[in-house]
Amino acid sequence: MVKEIGIENYELLSGYFDYYALLKARELNPNLPDRIRVFVVNKNNQNSVIKQLEAIDNLEKITRQSQDKKSIQKTENVELANLSAQIKDSDQLIIDHLNSLKAEILNDIDSKIPKPLPLLYAFNQISDDRVCELVLKKMSFLGKKKAKKIVDRLRDRKKKDKTEFKTFQNVLDALGKGYISKDKLLEVIDNWN
Repeated sequence: MVKEIGIENYELLSGYFDYYALLKARELNPNLPDRIRVFVVNKNNQNSVIKQLEAIDNLEKITRQSQDKKSIQKTENVELANLSAQIKDSDQLIIDHLNSLKAEILNDIDSKIPKPLPLLYAFNQISDDRVCELVLKKMSFLGKKKAKKIVDRLRDRKKKDKTEFKTFQNVLDALGKGYISKDKLLEVIDNWN
């Protein structure tokens, strides 16, 4: 759109893009036509046409701004989704690492907690002084003398015969009559843990 400012002299009001695109195209290909169609605004309708052009320009600006905002919003949404995924991945790595550390700590603690010594195993290891003390302590409810007598008999038996006790009946047989009854041995077993 142009307005006449003199004879064969015009001022460009709208269509700058088209005009400069024609100039650039003619630089690349001089055989192109050197004219474009234009709308000439006369003095009678000049003010209303300019107002319409301003309204169209404002509408285009608003549309461009809206499109820019949408584009920015889409970019931000994609970035937020990527960031959220990275955070979830990082969270999972941290959780996995903490679970691994937790398992290591629990295993370490578990390895330092003394394990209960099964009674039959203790009878088989009665030659060891620490095991002997433990057996005496656990059997003290029978009386110290009786517990000492049983432990001494089992130690002597283990020195003479290296075979292991497979059952508690083997223990009773090794002790012989008069040391401990089946019922008292059951009490020892019940009180052991």
